[in-house]
Amino acid sequence: MRIGVIGLLLTDLAGVTSKHAIEDFDVLEIAQAAQAAIDELDPQSDLIVLLTHNGYESDKELARAVRGCDIIVGGHSHTRLSEPVTENGVLIVQAGSYLKQLGVLEVTVTKDRVVAHRGSLVELEAARFKADQAVADYVAPFAEAIEREYGEVIATANQPIARRYNQSSPLGNLVCDLLRSHYATDFAVTNSGGLRKDLAAGPVRKLDCLELMPFVNAVTLFEATGAELQTFALRQAEAALANDREVLQMSGVEIRYTAQGSAAVDVEVLINGTRAQADQTYRGVSIDYVLVQQADKYLGFEPNGLEGTGVLFSEFLIQALASAPQPLTGQEDDRLIRRNP
Repeated sequence: MRIGVIGLLLTDLAGVTSKHAIEDFDVLEIAQAAQAAIDELDPQSDLIVLLTHNGYESDKELARAVRGCDIIVGGHSHTRLSEPVTENGVLIVQAGSYLKQLGVLEVTVTKDRVVAHRGSLVELEAARFKADQAVADYVAPFAEAIEREYGEVIATANQPIARRYNQSSPLGNLVCDLLRSHYATDFAVTNSGGLRKDLAAGPVRKLDCLELMPFVNAVTLFEATGAELQTFALRQAEAALANDREVLQMSGVEIRYTAQGSAAVDVEVLINGTRAQADQTYRGVSIDYVLVQQADKYLGFEPNGLEGTGVLFSEFLIQALASAPQPLTGQEDDRLIRRNP
């Protein structure tokens, strides 16, 4: 049996990666691009699979928009589908995230069509499996080198310090508090999606910092007026109301708003407890991804006075957590506050 596999990128590629990384590329409309590839492969194949990284809901839209596709294997939304979902005759599968499950899909194909299928998830619990010795022997030197370089314990957490995507989080508060304090700025912000790991209770290693912030982003200073921060505050309030959009983690900034239907009204931004003055300039700190690559998405304005520190965010975290009061604690206070009507 001949199988055609078509890879399809995230449609919002510009919204999740650095601008310079994709400036030489155009992202085409996904259904149109998929259909052109399907039409080319269909005469040569018995089964066509779309391998996507666009999210479960978008996969369903794609299944309704194309013809000739049999299976969509999806990602990005971290959806755990315990069995395949059929949409417009197309099987959609996705196996959650973080290698917790392995998806298995068996199909029977007759005359260029899937006539029967069976799908499930296999839970990948380490205790259930014995390591392949050849692979274990190959991996061991790398694991030892990583442990030598990054296994050092630099801090201790007395309880789990978690991150959140759509609201203030203990981990986001901790990281931004450390940024603001170290660089002596009025406020600090960073993107929730850039924090990729919670801190567990117990010892914190250098490796935990790298896994928490694995991207090559540099700490960057900038300036913003009170008027610009008001624009930023409205954008953050709207993101919080949407309930599925990313907000920024913050320190030194408090945003208060009231919901009027799906809109944010009476939006107020405070800098260190005092309402921001429109004509006053404030000094902030963040990372270059937020300030340079995605300023319009996160801030709603182009920041002024950009000053690179040359320090990677992960390197800053290692030094800051090591010198912070121990044990580490994450502040639970909400810094993006929805008022009661």
